[in-house]
Amino acid sequence: MNKAHMIERKQGKHIVLAVLLTILVTACTPANRSETTEGWAPARSLGKAIPSYQPIEKNSQLPVVSLNGKEPTGVLVLRDALSQALLKNPELAAFSWEVRAVDARILQAGLLPNPELGAEVENFGGSDSQRNFNGAETTVALSQLIELGGKRAKRSRVAKLERDLAGWDYEAKRLDVYVATAKAFMGTLAAQRRDELKQDQLKLAGQVRDTVRERVRAGRASALEDTKADVLLANAEIAADRARRELRAARERLAAFWGGTSPLFESVEGKFDSFQDLPPLENLLKFVPDNPDAARLHAEMQLRHSTFDLEKARDIPDVTVSAGIRRFEETGDSALITGISIPIPVFGINPGGTLEAERRISKARHQGRSAIVNITSSLKQAYREGAALHSSLATISTKVLPGAQRAFEAAQQGYRQGKFDFLDVLDAQRTLFEAHERYLETAAAYHQTTLDIERLTGRSIAAGKPKIDNRQSEKTR
Repeated sequence: MNKAHMIERKQGKHIVLAVLLTILVTACTPANRSETTEGWAPARSLGKAIPSYQPIEKNSQLPVVSLNGKEPTGVLVLRDALSQALLKNPELAAFSWEVRAVDARILQAGLLPNPELGAEVENFGGSDSQRNFNGAETTVALSQLIELGGKRAKRSRVAKLERDLAGWDYEAKRLDVYVATAKAFMGTLAAQRRDELKQDQLKLAGQVRDTVRERVRAGRASALEDTKADVLLANAEIAADRARRELRAARERLAAFWGGTSPLFESVEGKFDSFQDLPPLENLLKFVPDNPDAARLHAEMQLRHSTFDLEKARDIPDVTVSAGIRRFEETGDSALITGISIPIPVFGINPGGTLEAERRISKARHQGRSAIVNITSSLKQAYREGAALHSSLATISTKVLPGAQRAFEAAQQGYRQGKFDFLDVLDAQRTLFEAHERYLETAAAYHQTTLDIERLTGRSIAAGKPKIDNRQSEKTR
C-alpha cells in the first residue's frame, strides 16, 4: 500500500468518525426543559382571592392539597363554601391535572429523534467459497434522522399553545365551579328561608284553627268552618314537610361541590335580602373579553396558525444520515461506510394535513365570532331578566307584602268580631302565603341571574358600577 493511499484512507476514516460524532452529539442533546414552565391562564377577578386546587409537582416543597379534608361544620358562610369547593372539587382537580399533562407534552415535543443502530450480514450460508461465514460481509452502522424545516421548534410551539388552551379551560372550569357553588349556596339559603316560612305558616294555620274552634264552641260559627280549618292545617303540615325535604336535598347538593356526601354544617348564613343594583349594561359589555371562553379565542387562533405552520413544515423531506463499518471475512479487511437518505416526494408528503390545518383556521375564526355573539347575547338577556326581577322585588317588598299582611290581620280581627266570614280569612291567608312564596322565588331568581352575569363577565357585579368622584359628592352634600 503506497503512502498516498494510506493518507486517503486515514482521511476517509476521519470523515466517517466526524459524521458518527455529529450524530451522537445531536442525538444525545437533552431537551430544553425550560419549556415545561407552568402555563396557567391568568385568573379572572371573580374569586381570584380564593385559592383553587392545583397539583403540586413531586419535587416541590409545598404541601399537597388533599381532596379528602374535613367537612365544614357549624354555620357556613358563602366564602367558606366557595373555598371548600375551589380546593376540593373533583372536576376542577381533573382540569388542573390536564394542564400538567399537556405541560409534559411540551417536553416530549422538544425531543430529538433517537439514533438507530443497525447490523447487516451478507454473503453467508452459500456454497463453495461462500459456505458458512467464509465470505460474509458484516456491516454495523449508526443512522440519525435530521428533521428539516424547523419541525422540532414548531412542534414545541404547538404544544405550548395547547397548554395555554388547557389553562384557559381550567380557568373556565374554575369560574363554573365558583358560580355553581354560589348558586347552590343561595339555593340552600332560599330553601332554608322557605323551611322557616312554612314553619311560620304552619304556626299561623294552627292559630287560625284555634280561633275557629273558639267561635264554634261559642256557637258563633258552624262545625263546617272547623273542618275547613283542620284541612288548612293539614295542608300546612304537608307543605312544611316538603320544605324540610327540599332543604335536606339542597344541603346535599351544596356539599357535593367539595366532594361531600353527608353535609355536617348546621345552617348557611348570607345576605339573601340584599339586592345590589345592576350597573349600566354598557359597562358590563366592556367585560365580555374577560370571559375565559372569549379570552381563549386568541390562543385558539394562534394554535391553529402554528399547527398550519407545522403541517407545512412536514412537507419538507427529512434527511437520514448514516455511518458505520464493514468487515470482509474472506480477507479480514475492514472498511468505513457512509450514507444519506432523502425521500422523493413524488406523490406529496402531507397535502391532506396542510389542507386540514388551513380549514381548521377558518373553523376557529367562525367559532370565535360565534362565541362572542353568544356571550354578548346571553349577557343582554340575563341583564334584562335581572332588571325585571329587581323591579319585581321592589314592588313585592314595598307594596305586596305589607298590603297582604295588613289584609290578613284585618280579616282575622274582623272574623273574631263577627264582621267577616271564614272565607274572607282563608282568602287573606292564601294571599299572604302566596306573597311570601313569590318573594322567595323572585329573590332566589335574582341572585341566580346576577351570578350568571358575573360568570359571563368574569368579575363581580360591583366591578361594573360607575365610580363616584368623592370630591364631587362632597360638593353636593
